[in-house]
Amino acid sequence: MKRKHESRITSHEPRVTSHEIGSALILTVVLTSLLAVIGVMFVMTARVDKMATSAISENRELNFAVETVIAEISQKLVLDVPGVAGQEYYDYPDGDNLWLASLEPYKDGADYKWRRISDVTESLGRSAVEDVNAVIVGESDKITDPNNQLADADGDGVADSKWIELKNMTSNKGKPIFAAIRVIDNGGMININTVFANPGGADQRKGDKLTNIYIDGLVKTGTNDIAKFLDNRGNFGDAQLYHIEVSRRIENPDTTIHQYTLYDTSDELELRNRYIIFNESVFTRLESKDPLCLGNSLQVNNAWTPVDDSAAFESWKRRMDPNDGGLDPSESDNHYSFRKFLTTYNFDRIINPEGRKMVNINEADFDDLYGAIKKVDTNEVAVQTALNLIDFRDNDSNVTHHRLYGSQDYYGFERPCIYISELVHNFISGLDPMGKPIIYKSYAIELYKPHAGDDDPCNWRLMIDGSPIPVNNWTGGKQFYVMVNEDPCAPLPPIDPNAVTKDPAAIVFGGATEIKLQRYVAEISGYITVDYRVVPLHSGNWLAEDGKAHSFQRDITRHKCIRRLWDDTLSRVDFPTLGSANGYIDPSAQVIQAHPANKEFTNVGEIGMLFREDVYGRIWNSTDTETDVRLDLANPDYQQLFKYLTVFDPTSDNIDNDGDGTPDEPDELKVPGRININTAPWYVIAQLPWVSNHTPDYELARAIVAYRDKTSLSGGPDYSDPAGREGATGITGIREELGFASIGELATVIGSGTDVYRMDYYKLDSVDLTNFPDLTPGDNAIDDFEERDVIFARISNLVTVRSDVFTAYILVRIG
Repeated sequence: MKRKHESRITSHEPRVTSHEIGSALILTVVLTSLLAVIGVMFVMTARVDKMATSAISENRELNFAVETVIAEISQKLVLDVPGVAGQEYYDYPDGDNLWLASLEPYKDGADYKWRRISDVTESLGRSAVEDVNAVIVGESDKITDPNNQLADADGDGVADSKWIELKNMTSNKGKPIFAAIRVIDNGGMININTVFANPGGADQRKGDKLTNIYIDGLVKTGTNDIAKFLDNRGNFGDAQLYHIEVSRRIENPDTTIHQYTLYDTSDELELRNRYIIFNESVFTRLESKDPLCLGNSLQVNNAWTPVDDSAAFESWKRRMDPNDGGLDPSESDNHYSFRKFLTTYNFDRIINPEGRKMVNINEADFDDLYGAIKKVDTNEVAVQTALNLIDFRDNDSNVTHHRLYGSQDYYGFERPCIYISELVHNFISGLDPMGKPIIYKSYAIELYKPHAGDDDPCNWRLMIDGSPIPVNNWTGGKQFYVMVNEDPCAPLPPIDPNAVTKDPAAIVFGGATEIKLQRYVAEISGYITVDYRVVPLHSGNWLAEDGKAHSFQRDITRHKCIRRLWDDTLSRVDFPTLGSANGYIDPSAQVIQAHPANKEFTNVGEIGMLFREDVYGRIWNSTDTETDVRLDLANPDYQQLFKYLTVFDPTSDNIDNDGDGTPDEPDELKVPGRININTAPWYVIAQLPWVSNHTPDYELARAIVAYRDKTSLSGGPDYSDPAGREGATGITGIREELGFASIGELATVIGSGTDVYRMDYYKLDSVDLTNFPDLTPGDNAIDDFEERDVIFARISNLVTVRSDVFTAYILVRIG
């Protein structure tokens, strides 16, 4: 029997179709894919995090490497400060300053080389850092031998350093870390915030102001651009005003009257090739263009070279070569880059080799002056020089005194300068009223004051064989003073009516009589002898009883009085000249200026005018020259005085130089804008007053650098031979090392060659300087030490041999 089964599907029972089965499969795949993507993203994120962590880690390691290098450089600079045991005084890229690099390359045939590159860690060795080729450095360079692997630290595309491995430092993966370092001296550059334009007048170039370093030679298109340059920083008044309100107080300009906008960090970065480094179309205020200014205000051509671009490298070379296109900034074909010569920030400090403040020669007392000068000479010379300095600079006529060792007295040389100039007599044999034989005698002694403007002598006297005769009433600026003891029976020749005449009966002398001229010294309440003469014994007509007036004369032509040149041959005994110029002229033409200025020193280099001898007590010889009695700046010993003496003194200029609210602090020692002659290229040195005044092709500036670096010049002196240096001056002991140990060594740049290569240029022309740069124009002292040293004196305030501001370029890499 069959059983029938009926199956019904109700609406609530599920029903699966083929379409629904496919959707479920797609969803599964999508979900699986999403999970896979999420997984991949997770893995990628983890890897990115790992990479980022690694990059951060490496970045920190690089930053730490940079900080390590900076710390190393800082330590070098700390140890470089004068006063540290064994530290040299100067900054010059040599074996004592291994961390310092040359600012500019030199041309060697077709190549350019750095005379020295930085070796901050002292790991490269001398041969690896001297005369290093300037070549293109590209990304393809590999580190194989750090001692020979060139690097580009400053980013201009040209090798200027070498890779060194930083010792005791590796990455977190154990890779070595390398650094390329270049340290240059800002003191070798022109500070565009302290300089000014050359006013043109010679009397404005005394070298007593920081604004006497000029920017004219760096301005591109002439006067209009000079004005633009000055206006961009706020130009009010003249160079003197700017010197007072800004240059001497660069950290705290005086804005009470004028507002100044000095060139700043953005300009410094541009000058150092660090401001939008490869973009030559971006200009700072320093080089901005405007309708009034054709071209850039200053010639600051960028010297960047693209990597591996040989054509650009040739352009870089031209910009390093001052002979390519000339040096006139206005010339369109001038490629020379002045950028490397300019800075907005540089200082040096007035400190001596012991790290103490230099002595201000215009203000220091005897003790400080004596302490400084005895660093280079004996106690006796130091005492005498210090006294002569004080009496040279002060504005009175009081002789300065010092007692050394409790018993030895020293006196300064002071105005008025007065000399015994002539002795006259007339002896006549006759009979007195009683018919007895008698000799009628008349005498005269003449005194001479070469400088009519000197003060009238006050409380002076003659001593004749110990008997005092006062010298008084010598007034009115008259130059001759004649003391007469005349017997009417033995008349003397007429006395010039312009002379002062006195009639003291005590004027009597004979052979071997000692005559002294003495002046009163208030400090000792007594007299000192300032001139003397022993009367010659009878000879020929001298002291003869022949009824004629006879004269014994001194050469009183200008600047020869001090030498005590008397006519010891008695050749002019029959030609008295009482009250007027003597007729005797000594055969010796040597002159010695002997007249204290009685005013403050304009330049520290003027100390070469000082006597180191006791002018009054010295036994003078007919052969004496300036070398025998002055501070001869050609002498290496006296050149070292400039490490201890100064004129610029921020501690006593009544200016808050550093802007801390208190002026004239003991530690306010910084002087901005001076040029370090050890690191400056010759074109920077040429911007000093008078250095290029007589040398249109900058021969003297080139000679200074050649002397410093011991090289030779085409057409000029050969300083590469130390014997040549010594032979040129005739002085033993000239330093054979490179660089200048003191600014005084500039006076020694007088090697063989044409006159224009010599610092003593004005001494060689046998012509009296009648205007600037002479310190006493038209003095008729031809070719004396003043003319020899006048260029040095004029720049002595504006130069230095050390610096306190440097720029460091640091490049680091891992592995």
